[in-house]
Amino acid sequence: MRKIAKLRDRSWELEVWRGLADYANASLAGNRKALRAAEQLLRNCAPDLVPGNINELIGESKAGQTPEQHFQEEAIRYQPIIKGLLRWLVYPNEKTLVDIAPTLEPTNFADFGDDRLLLPPSEALLTPVGFLNTELHDRRLQEPPDSDFDAYPFYFKSVVNFHSFAGPICYFIVNELDEFGERAPVRICEREGCGKFTVPERTGRKRFCSSQCRALSYQGSRSDWNEYMRKYRKSVKSLRKRGKK
Repeated sequence: MRKIAKLRDRSWELEVWRGLADYANASLAGNRKALRAAEQLLRNCAPDLVPGNINELIGESKAGQTPEQHFQEEAIRYQPIIKGLLRWLVYPNEKTLVDIAPTLEPTNFADFGDDRLLLPPSEALLTPVGFLNTELHDRRLQEPPDSDFDAYPFYFKSVVNFHSFAGPICYFIVNELDEFGERAPVRICEREGCGKFTVPERTGRKRFCSSQCRALSYQGSRSDWNEYMRKYRKSVKSLRKRGKK
């Protein structure tokens, strides 16, 4: 079955992985384009499972806060966790821990001037698998009403109730790893000091997240830098000409 699954078109899944990489890389504060992309990402991760009203997923806005501001807050809160999950997928042998402290309710905090946790630090850290399991604990089979019995495949419908911004993302990651049994296509840019995530078109390709990072990486390793830059600018000019045709 797994070999058959590999033969089908994977373009949709790759598009979701790229959305995850873009979300992890983005500067979200005040960035409407990135926030709209983040909302679409949640819907793409779990089609038909994410509610039409996104507030049903992330909770109602606080007093004096617009829904857009609340969504930005949740997207920013969960971004470090998703970064941790993606890094674990790139380097599965690392002893990665996910810091869930920013997602804990205010009742878990005390006002010491710096909002330190009341909980011991170890209880605010989870392994990536532990976090995935926590997010997806509420999955069950629902028995349909008699009137709708014929509308459900195999007599029952699987229902997943998401409780946070990260729920649909975790759902997608677990389904991908479970179905295909392969490493996620996400990679980390190889330029020293960058650390952004990228998704190559094909396995083994795209070592850098952008042309700029590729150029900067070669700049530090090539003695014939001027000659390299002449060839690079020539290739960029050629690509632009092709695009205008």
